Amino acid sequence: MAALRGDLIGFLERIHRKYGDIVRIRVLGKSVIVLNHPDYFEHVLVKNQKNYDKKTYLYKVLKPAFGNGIIGHVGGKEWRRQRRLIQPSFYRSRVDGLVPKVTEPIAEMIQRWRGRATPDDVIDIADEAQQLSLQVVFTALFGAEPGGKRRAIEDLFVEAHHILSNFFRRPFPPLGWPTPRGNRLREITGTLDHYIDQLVRDRLRAGMHGDDVLSILIEGLHRNAETGGDRELLGQEVQNIMIGGYETVSTTMQWLLYMVATHPQVQERLHHEVDEVLSGSIPAHADLPRLTYTRMIVDETLRCYPPAWHLMRRAVAEDAIAGYRVPPNSEIYFNIFTLHHHPDLWPSPDRFDPDRFSPEQRARRPRNAYVPFGSGPRKCVGDYFAVVELTLLLSMVAQAYRLVPAPEQRRAQPDQQLTLQPKGGVWLSLEERG
Repeated sequence: MAALRGDLIGFLERIHRKYGDIVRIRVLGKSVIVLNHPDYFEHVLVKNQKNYDKKTYLYKVLKPAFGNGIIGHVGGKEWRRQRRLIQPSFYRSRVDGLVPKVTEPIAEMIQRWRGRATPDDVIDIADEAQQLSLQVVFTALFGAEPGGKRRAIEDLFVEAHHILSNFFRRPFPPLGWPTPRGNRLREITGTLDHYIDQLVRDRLRAGMHGDDVLSILIEGLHRNAETGGDRELLGQEVQNIMIGGYETVSTTMQWLLYMVATHPQVQERLHHEVDEVLSGSIPAHADLPRLTYTRMIVDETLRCYPPAWHLMRRAVAEDAIAGYRVPPNSEIYFNIFTLHHHPDLWPSPDRFDPDRFSPEQRARRPRNAYVPFGSGPRKCVGDYFAVVELTLLLSMVAQAYRLVPAPEQRRAQPDQQLTLQPKGGVWLSLEERG
């Protein structure tokens, strides 16, 4: 337990070097099978996924935050119904229509930075990324300002996020226990449910019009309603989308701008591409396929620092992986960070090299060597939206500024908490481009 809590990544790297890509450990008397190979990921998450559910310790302790939403649901028929409800909100055609809702807050942030492009001024990228990510989540979810409720919803959501982050630093007692922390989280989620339910009622009275995610979810609710509890389910799904879309994307935004700032040759190629493709204009969805190197930088950042860096599953019935017996109720642990730094899959894995994601290099890698959003039927439903958001952010910032590490910026290391945030934050100076 001391090794796991002190440096989980270091512990996992040591056991994989010593014992290989499938290792059984015992944690508090529980058998946990640790996997670190794309074939093993594919077996559990894709080929035999029906034998593996989410009835694991990780999701049990997070249930007070996720409820029965799509992220924390153990699986089965009910989960598949929820997936059908949410999936249409993130079809590529729908996401392409949300591009202006993403570029507008990015443009506002860039404009806010005007006048700060001096060697003596330093930008706190962590704070900026959190503000931007939250604004994009709310704009995509709710469209126009949801009346006076938006500020209240934002404040409650940020407080819930802080409770979850602190829980990962001190994961005892469990959130389900009647402690002040657990009680406050339940109070917040109940209030958020009330706010979201009221927003749904307002939409129904006004008629279901709009291209935001909430409108699409309401349409899905009417198409797929089977029980009287669907309105409550809708509130939980909205909260799950907020949690999944805020923390992970804001963390990756920080790493993305940090990696560009600390790799001048990468930044130079990036500037050349955005100047040629965009010619100073705000990117539209039609520009995304032409921003190939920009997308490669995003992918390499997600390889180096996958924000949602662990997955767990439980074996429902006995199975075998690579000839090893997997008893029923075994917990399966996947660490995406160690897979993304596997030296057999990624030569010089600690080197930042966007060219790993050229079409030729992609074609040579095995399936499931790169899984920043998971894999199989339970792959993150918002993966395409997240990549579009990050690509738009990077292209727009690169048009306006050259990023320079601030004098006080030290080499960033991942803080092994709820997500892999840069420890100590990211502090950059800006040089305005002509």
